[in-house]
Amino acid sequence: MNYFENLPHMKAKTGIRVSNDITATVNNTIERVFDFTVAEDVVTKFLKGKPALLNYDLEVGPWNHSGATRVNTFEGNSKLRESIIDWVRPTYFQYMLTEFKGGVFDGLIRQGIATFSLASYGPRTLVNWTFQMVPESSEKIAELQKFMTDVWYPWMESYMDAMKKALDKDLWSA
Repeated sequence: MNYFENLPHMKAKTGIRVSNDITATVNNTIERVFDFTVAEDVVTKFLKGKPALLNYDLEVGPWNHSGATRVNTFEGNSKLRESIIDWVRPTYFQYMLTEFKGGVFDGLIRQGIATFSLASYGPRTLVNWTFQMVPESSEKIAELQKFMTDVWYPWMESYMDAMKKALDKDLWSA
């Protein structure tokens, strides 16, 4: 058996992954930025956009280890499952999104992988957040690109803006 036949993009009959990438410099320590990023409730407090994220149900917890899983519910009854793949405090946090259902997600996305990479930049922290989404089929590539531009990227921007506002501080006060 060929291992690669079981990978999501092979099952979807496409090697295409649609990606978004956003970077910010936060005026705070790498440890503080990491702890903020991986906090269980940060997603409902700081991810803003349409459709709105209403809540999450923790299925495997707590939300501080590989394998932790929750289901996020958006307005219009759209849902997705989010699972932590791996993290290395304070530099790396990766999670997977699966089981996209209803509303804006219906029949569009097979899987998503998100990675936060953090690096010290003097007294600041450089944050890079990358999303890669696998379309449900090759016929959905253009639709997924539009979704990533019109819906997903604004969510990413809202989170980065809120994180900066919450964590930026006077560098000389520390």
